[in-house]
Amino acid sequence: MQSQIAQAARELRKMPNQVTLLRVAITIALYWLVDGDRRLFIGVLLFAWATDAADGYLARRLGLTSDFGMLLDSLADYFLIGSCLWWLFRLYPEAFRTNGATWLTIAVAVAVPQIVAIFKLRRISGFHLWSAKITAVIVLVGFVSWFAPGNHRLPLWIVAAAVVLKGIDEVAVCLAVPDPYADRRPSMFHYYLGRHKLG
Repeated sequence: MQSQIAQAARELRKMPNQVTLLRVAITIALYWLVDGDRRLFIGVLLFAWATDAADGYLARRLGLTSDFGMLLDSLADYFLIGSCLWWLFRLYPEAFRTNGATWLTIAVAVAVPQIVAIFKLRRISGFHLWSAKITAVIVLVGFVSWFAPGNHRLPLWIVAAAVVLKGIDEVAVCLAVPDPYADRRPSMFHYYLGRHKLG
């Protein structure tokens, strides 16, 4: 147990993981900003999302990638995305009352890959695929669009489509790749290409 704590402490001293922890701290701070100035809230939110790109870039650039860092990054992402849903519910509850089927689709598309990964791989599906990165950007744009006047159904449908496609990609990786964590690739298509070349 002490060795695991010491290992976690060493990991948390790495710059990319500190950037990830900064995202967690910013997300917590956003709970106090959500009812204040809307432009400040969105600006800080955009900065929080920018740290998601920064920590991965730094980890690769500095050669500090690790399973611990990827798990921490995934958990920080889930915390930020879950918080965005809560803030949206507080600010625009009608977004959930009038789009129940779409939100249910999103919930299922998020849950199924996690359930499959936990049963098959004994851990969450934090593969950091391209589909996840693209979906994160679409979710951010969709969330920010709710602060602008107009019809919000189209952005929500686009978010739902992106989340479903990401979920399909993750489930395919879970089911088709023996150990996605040992052989990291950006999409199921890339896993397929690699296996085809080896065959």
